[in-house]
Amino acid sequence: MLSSLVSARLPALTSASRGGVLKSLLASSSSFSSSAPRSMILAVTTPRRAAFASLVAAPVTLGGLSDNMGAVKTRRRIGRGNGSGRGGTSGKGHKGQRARAGTGKPRVGFEGGQTTLMKRIPKRGFTNNHGKDLVTVNLDKLQRWIDVGRIDASQVITMKELYDARLVHSVKDGVKLLGDGAAYLRTPVKIEVTQASTSAIKAVEAVGGTVTAVYFNPLGLRALVKPSKFRVLPRRAEPTSTREIDYYASPANRGYLALGTTPTFPAPTATFWRQMGKPIQYASPAMAPIKPTLALIAAREKLAAKAVPKAAVDEALVVAEAEAVPSDTEQQQQ
Repeated sequence: MLSSLVSARLPALTSASRGGVLKSLLASSSSFSSSAPRSMILAVTTPRRAAFASLVAAPVTLGGLSDNMGAVKTRRRIGRGNGSGRGGTSGKGHKGQRARAGTGKPRVGFEGGQTTLMKRIPKRGFTNNHGKDLVTVNLDKLQRWIDVGRIDASQVITMKELYDARLVHSVKDGVKLLGDGAAYLRTPVKIEVTQASTSAIKAVEAVGGTVTAVYFNPLGLRALVKPSKFRVLPRRAEPTSTREIDYYASPANRGYLALGTTPTFPAPTATFWRQMGKPIQYASPAMAPIKPTLALIAAREKLAAKAVPKAAVDEALVVAEAEAVPSDTEQQQQ
């Protein structure tokens, strides 16, 4: 069989050359016949693998590389005349939905031309463009996380600590502290969240803790929770809308603008880019001042009044009274 194969594939060789090729093939087949299965030996001698027999000793070059047999299929060409078998209508038949351009499937919700269900049902409600999707945290769950040691109550609890302890699984637009389970709270905590309910504020302050409502835009919130994602840590932005400024300037909401504090950023447990000791932050350009709303102005006036010591106030009153009473020289001149 090998001799017929060599004669068929190499007709131009002399009889001596054919004999040499035949001997080399026999030698190569006998060298691995003891260890290789018979199917591998027969695969070399089948007509389908005849090309392999002629390339056994050929060097491997870039010009000789090719795909395996059957790996590449010829693309079906349609619309090339009736002789191809796919001409005319290109295999789509005559007219009908599936013969049209595109996928042949109607769009989602299409009902053949009649008024669709989405148009027959009236609209109800509205979407609040200014609303925020806040993740809620209850006080009983917070106390449970503190008891098992997943949250350290001795330091400031930011939204990053809540996320790292898996008390919340996402922060979305922020975290809101609710007062459910207030009877179980017994550990004084210093917590900073986006918003807090009135009952939660009362419960936390009743055990000696503090609640601060802080503002973070989406970028700042991501930098707070995952600072290691930023090579250069962005600076925290201040609120720009009047609604948000008034909220954080309200003492009833325990806003940081009303309390005169700065939000903790970055968090105490933050890890930075490539485990650096401190983050890289740009100091310029200067931050724009917050828009002075009526609530913000009133909050700043209250903070200024609290900052003046009582002795200075009494001294200022004495000076004002002395200026109001005319001296003897002035009375004589009058």
